[in-house]
Amino acid sequence: MLNLVLLSLITPTQKLKVDSRLGSRPENSKTVAAIKLFQSKVVNMVRPDGKIDPNGRTHSEINVTPILIGIALLVQLRCLSCLI
Repeated sequence: MLNLVLLSLITPTQKLKVDSRLGSRPENSKTVAAIKLFQSKVVNMVRPDGKIDPNGRTHSEINVTPILIGIALLVQLRCLSCLI
C-alpha cells in the first residue's frame, strides 16, 4: 500500500522491496524513510516519526489515500473520454 501511495503522490520515488524486514537498524531503513516522507508530504506532520500506529493519523491516511487516487484517476479517464 505504501508503494502505491508514494509512487502515485510523491515523485520521484523508487518502489520499495517488499521483504517484511526493517533490518538491524530500523532508523536507517528505507521503509521508515518512506513512511516519514509520507507523513511529511501527505499527512502534513511537522515531526514525522516513521511509525504507523493502528487507527492513528498515518494509518487512517494511508488507507484513504489509495481510494482518493482511484477516484482522481476515474475522473481523469472520464474527462479524457469526453474529449474523444
